[in-house]
Amino acid sequence: APQYAHLPLLVDREGRKLSKQNHAAPLDAQRAGRNLWQCLKWLAQAPPDELQHESPATLLAWAIPRWQRTAVAAIGLRLLEADAQVWHDAPQH
Repeated sequence: APQYAHLPLLVDREGRKLSKQNHAAPLDAQRAGRNLWQCLKWLAQAPPDELQHESPATLLAWAIPRWQRTAVAAIGLRLLEADAQVWHDAPQH
């Protein structure tokens, strides 16, 4: 049987979830690997620094066999103290 889990939300400084609904700036697709690396870090998966600039495929190949559900459950809700350049090139609102 499938197992399900909830992932924590990333929120802005005012506590609003990052979403189109709340007018969050889009992710920069040119930085997909870096974005994925940052998500893995925020989800307490401890991706190695040397993978920061790798492709999403390389990151997923590393992350899938090492996924730690208990690490995700332990982090709860995280506030995003965003450096806009990590996620996108658009200015923050």
